[in-house]
Amino acid sequence: MNTETPVVVLGAGYGGLGAARSLGRLGVAAWGVHSRRDAPGLASRYWRGTAVWDMAAPAEETLGFMRVLAARIGRRAVLLPTTDAAALFTAAHAGALAADFLFAAQPLELVRALVDKRRLQQLLAAAGLPAPRTAFPSDADGVRRFAREVDGSIVAKEADPRMPGVSWKAVATSADALLADAEGARLLALGNLMLQEYVAGGDEASWMFDGYFDSQSACRAAFVGQKLRQYPPGAGVASLAVCARNDEVEAMVVAFLRGLGYRGMVDVDLRYDARDGRYKILDVNPRLGAAFRLFVDRRGLDVARVAYLDATGQAIPSVEPLEGRRWMLEEDATALVRRDRRIGVLAWTASLRGVRELAWFAADDPRPLLVRGLRGVRGRAAGGAHRRGPSGVPVRDVWPS
Repeated sequence: MNTETPVVVLGAGYGGLGAARSLGRLGVAAWGVHSRRDAPGLASRYWRGTAVWDMAAPAEETLGFMRVLAARIGRRAVLLPTTDAAALFTAAHAGALAADFLFAAQPLELVRALVDKRRLQQLLAAAGLPAPRTAFPSDADGVRRFAREVDGSIVAKEADPRMPGVSWKAVATSADALLADAEGARLLALGNLMLQEYVAGGDEASWMFDGYFDSQSACRAAFVGQKLRQYPPGAGVASLAVCARNDEVEAMVVAFLRGLGYRGMVDVDLRYDARDGRYKILDVNPRLGAAFRLFVDRRGLDVARVAYLDATGQAIPSVEPLEGRRWMLEEDATALVRRDRRIGVLAWTASLRGVRELAWFAADDPRPLLVRGLRGVRGRAAGGAHRRGPSGVPVRDVWPS
């Protein structure tokens, strides 16, 4: 594998950190961009350089920043978006970015449709794919009406992440509980609230697909995983997951995305509905998934490495997933102290057999977890406030010796 081409990772959460480690261990010069100066992911030893920038900033300013970054790197680099904002920006300004960066060019309208939950529901319906019952209420009566229709718990989240506000998701047992939630009420007032029927079942009913599609929309990497636990439980991110073969999920997702002419990295969330025995797509994220390092093949390939190979014109070997490989987010330890779904120490320890990688900690790169712990302590001491670095201020530049 030729690793001479640098890579720029847009976003330094644990997904971006995983990309820096995966490619950095091969000798690729990785550059990280994040909106916060104190982001733990920026502390990795595998960054050649890092910078602070909010990819949701005005487009012309962000394009100026990207030109400055490209000049510092000194040569064309592979571009890996790890956030919706970064994926939208890359698709919207593909022409301007192409001179300095290598990436899978994605139709802007397709990216917009996938991140907008309203339009995603339309795409799923047009493809004849199952999805949980969904509503986009405009007032409290609409919330109560939907709650009566589903007669069960409701998943509530932002309909369009491009609108101002924080990323938010919750499970409510009633309309009144949802309306009493400050963030839910705020989204409702903005007309940006999505309600979805909660598909009953444990965390293990949640599945993931991570993959890569080339310029012809051929799937060059397909990985399927099962969430064993989530944080928070019920409707959170994967905190313990296993790579598991599921031909039905793989075939359904690949056919759907090929039909859309999809290109590049993708991360899909699904839920198995025992009532009709079908898998239902919840989210399609047109970017690198946060838990993508769950998925590694027998040659060490993952979605980031496959994207790098394709962007640099190198051959992509056939991907053979390592079934049974487990990955853990450190928050999974809260399963020991939760009141609602607490498990014993022995059962929790036994569930970790097969874990090959953690989200934040790595023996050869411990600083991100240490910085994360220190930031948590400082945040609590300051009453939860977090300092945010000004856009465009470089955190550090480490040039080759």
